[in-house]
Amino acid sequence: MATVKLVLSIVFIYFTINQTFAAYPTLEGLFRNGSNRELTGNMVVVKLMISKKQITPMESEGFLEGLIGSENPKVTFTPLNLKLIFSLEHENYVSLLQLKYLDSLMSKGTLFDTAYIPNLFTKIKKDNESFERSLLYSILMMFALNDSKGFAYILSKHLPSFTLNKEIMSQDKKSLLKRYKHYLMAISDNPDDESELESPLEPNSIDAKKKVQDTMKLNMYKKSEYLNLIRKDNNLFWEVKIEDPKTSFYALFSNSKHRLKELTLQIDDVKYEIYCEDYILFDGIHEFPKMILLKVGENEFFNIRVLAYQEFVNSGKNLRQRTRQYRKILAENKKSPEKFMQPVPIDPNQVIFTY
Repeated sequence: MATVKLVLSIVFIYFTINQTFAAYPTLEGLFRNGSNRELTGNMVVVKLMISKKQITPMESEGFLEGLIGSENPKVTFTPLNLKLIFSLEHENYVSLLQLKYLDSLMSKGTLFDTAYIPNLFTKIKKDNESFERSLLYSILMMFALNDSKGFAYILSKHLPSFTLNKEIMSQDKKSLLKRYKHYLMAISDNPDDESELESPLEPNSIDAKKKVQDTMKLNMYKKSEYLNLIRKDNNLFWEVKIEDPKTSFYALFSNSKHRLKELTLQIDDVKYEIYCEDYILFDGIHEFPKMILLKVGENEFFNIRVLAYQEFVNSGKNLRQRTRQYRKILAENKKSPEKFMQPVPIDPNQVIFTY
């Protein structure tokens, strides 16, 4: 009975926190891809095609409008085919195995590059060579893993006004729920003590009860002055606007599901823009935008298209073992260059865009 009560009460704590978040989102919480279900597996595989287009200033007028909302934009990109295997087998960090292929089928014979990243978030934080690369992997963490850490880090680093959840959390409510959690663990371990221990949510004195009631009415997070609910094109959106001395930030999310629609980040003289079009379901549960367009400056475009998504509980080889397996395949491919039907892409700008 105590175990059942413990489970139900922990669900209550989770529900209380998330109901507060759902009513009024936080800046960091918006980058969790809130329309997706929570992950239940410990391994996620995403297949992508990333295409690049460099244009001249004369071509830039109307170029973006021709891509957004177009079923088949008449633009020739140089494609890069990626398979990303994310491992959540370790509780405290995410590992990544990245595989590059010559064709979108991603057959063994067309594998031409592998990269193993033990801790993806640490890699993003330490990447000082390419901001757009940090942006790309933060996007992928958001959509593939419902993880806002990458975005939260790079935005808080460049925007002093961007606040993390831990900075705006109600400490009184956090403390109360933490004490209640410890109480539940105590009576779960020793059910006979329940009659002797006082529940932090149900104290005996009238004054203490009043204080608990007032605390539970508090929002879990303080509202941000940079976040507003607006009406645009007869729809409601959450709009984020931050203007700092050297940096400006704008983002638009749908009201109920918090889907990212567009984002603009200006750092000094460089502008980064992200546009997400037509969210679609993969595996009947998880969704990605049909197209993610990343614009860097005035003349560089990256089109990120999701080909497949799979989440599962891994009961086979761990990520390091899979890495060794794929490296053996790569070594065999390098011994037989005649297998390749086309030359390996060597565009330096595209290479630096990925790890």
